[in-house]
Amino acid sequence: MRTTWLRSVRITATVDEARDAIRGHLAQVEQFRQRGRLVWAAAFENDDGFVEAFRAEDRLEAAALAEASPLVSRGLCAWSLRRLAEDPGAASVRDDDGR
Repeated sequence: MRTTWLRSVRITATVDEARDAIRGHLAQVEQFRQRGRLVWAAAFENDDGFVEAFRAEDRLEAAALAEASPLVSRGLCAWSLRRLAEDPGAASVRDDDGR
């Protein structure tokens, strides 16, 4: 079963250093869309990064997909990968007995 993962990328390189990698990153996001993996994507308002929600089978596949971005693989950004709760209520406060 595919789960949803959130990749956050903050570019740490200069625009000139990152220009080609940004193009490659956006091409990867488009591939996610074409393959039905992309849930949503956005750029940060100040143009220093991106955030995408995408589907993957497990953490290994999600990490491989996240690391395939040229921004990540070339070390031009700080990035994180987090699994999203499919049911927002699942992350809410639980009863005293742990449920």
